[in-house]
Amino acid sequence: MTDIADVTYVHLSTENDEYLYKGGICDITEHTIVVRDNSSSSILFFSRDGKPKSRFNRKGEGPEEYSPFVGNQRMIIYDEDADEVYVYASAKSIMVYSIGRYQLMSDYTYVNRLEREAIVPQKHYGRDKLTGEIFTPKITLPDYKGAYFSDLACHVVGDKILAFNYLNLYALKQAYNDNKLSGKLKELVATLNENEDNDVCVFATFK
Repeated sequence: MTDIADVTYVHLSTENDEYLYKGGICDITEHTIVVRDNSSSSILFFSRDGKPKSRFNRKGEGPEEYSPFVGNQRMIIYDEDADEVYVYASAKSIMVYSIGRYQLMSDYTYVNRLEREAIVPQKHYGRDKLTGEIFTPKITLPDYKGAYFSDLACHVVGDKILAFNYLNLYALKQAYNDNKLSGKLKELVATLNENEDNDVCVFATFK
């Protein structure tokens, strides 16, 4: 099933080195994208159109500090109304998002890899509430010939379900040179430097 979401592209801008990251998006709100930087154990805040807003780091051993991030060990939730961030790890959870027509689910398991604990997504799947069909969500990218993603990380934002994934900037530059890009994605990639900029985020808003 490919025509169940509207796709947009966002580049998380790097106005300076403080907003380069090695990690990924951990939460999305109506106005904010929250990113975990594993290299510094910092939490970065961007606007929904990718502009840097703020960052903070509470890494340490004190009572109001958190231990260094390791892979997906830390899950982070941002309460935008209260302007509060929750940093935690969960033993096991199944997240179910059921706004609108499609029910989307992600099964996460707590595992130990080479003596490093992590929260790892085992599978993502969905159900069409009108027809009862069970499916693996697959989103085609209209501006990228032959490209799609099915590994969906989902968040409820307002009255919508928003899924996201990443497009590697090196691969995008190659696709640009091979004339596989079009529209807004092509315009965006033309402005980026694969040696200096973050990867491009893909957001899919489910209908």
